[in-house]
Amino acid sequence: MNKKTKIITGTAIAGAGAILIPTLISSYGKTMDKRATMRDFSKIVNEVYGVHLTGINSLKHSRVSLFAKGQWILRHKTDLVVVQTSEGNKELNISLTDYFVERTGLSEFPLEIQESLHFLGMSYNEEERAFSYQDPNGGAVSDIFIGKALKAVTTVIQNSYAII
Repeated sequence: MNKKTKIITGTAIAGAGAILIPTLISSYGKTMDKRATMRDFSKIVNEVYGVHLTGINSLKHSRVSLFAKGQWILRHKTDLVVVQTSEGNKELNISLTDYFVERTGLSEFPLEIQESLHFLGMSYNEEERAFSYQDPNGGAVSDIFIGKALKAVTTVIQNSYAII
């Protein structure tokens, strides 16, 4: 793991999970007549805690800070965008970092990101200078939707802003 990248650790999901997760994985392996894999572990953690380890891991070098579950999951001083979910994933917010603004001189999202996020149904809040989205039915914003929004942002970052 890159020392500059902070990733949620076992202590962040510890407590009952310190006992529960190994027990669940062991039980799962016994019922499936196989040894539990890392994919099984990730699936169980996502189902029990709502922490998508595979998704988090894919963001390690994306220059995206992630605030979820009331804490920073990923954060580095040279990240370009902040993705933030509210409690229960009821709202998704995406904003630029001060670092992005300082390094690019842009105070707004690049047009390609704006268009992609608008296309997904996100709205721009001028006051907060952030895109936001809430599920129209009042439920949690789905992992699939969050993934699409992240893909829209990270694609532009990788193609146009990776060297800043």
